[in-house]
Amino acid sequence: MLIFLWIFMTAVFGIVYLFQLIHLNLIGLELIALLILYISFRQSKQNAYGPIWGMDIVMAFVMSILYYSHRTFTYISPNDTEKLILVIMSFVLSQIFGMFWGRQFYKHQHQQENKK
Repeated sequence: MLIFLWIFMTAVFGIVYLFQLIHLNLIGLELIALLILYISFRQSKQNAYGPIWGMDIVMAFVMSILYYSHRTFTYISPNDTEKLILVIMSFVLSQIFGMFWGRQFYKHQHQQENKK
């Protein structure tokens, strides 16, 4: 699980830094939301929720860095709480949708195995 979290954190910071360099900050954050959607779908499809909780802790760490670092990352200004709430809600919604769809696929797959 530590290797998964290390790879996830590296990917998130790589996306954040790359999209800041090309001045497409919000597209980078939405790409991270899609990454969260995909990973939460895959993990809940396998009925593994431990990495999802670890991913939440990593994203709380990332959001605090994006909020408090004003020189390195210019995503969120100090007084821009609406943007912070918007970004956090997009991450939360993508994780909820991913977990819901993954859980539905897990149930469907489990029902098909029981029929055989």
